[in-house]
Amino acid sequence: MANSTINVEIDVMGVDVMLEVEVQWHTSEAGELTIDDFYAYHFDYKTGSSTRIPYWMHKIIESTNLLEEYYEDIENNCDDSEY
Repeated sequence: MANSTINVEIDVMGVDVMLEVEVQWHTSEAGELTIDDFYAYHFDYKTGSSTRIPYWMHKIIESTNLLEEYYEDIENNCDDSEY
């Protein structure tokens, strides 16, 4: 399993929100990227703090397959030296 950290911008009620997403993934035998799990955090540039996104937002990202648009970024930002 590999880990990657990417930045994703989403629209929440007309406001662009930047998320930092930690993705756990692997490559299938067919060579396809498969996301095992992910954790997303909202970074507040004004305060410098980050908070984990709420469960409902995690489920929206998961159910809409939003991260499929970022497969190239996920592969290119692999945190594991063993991968």
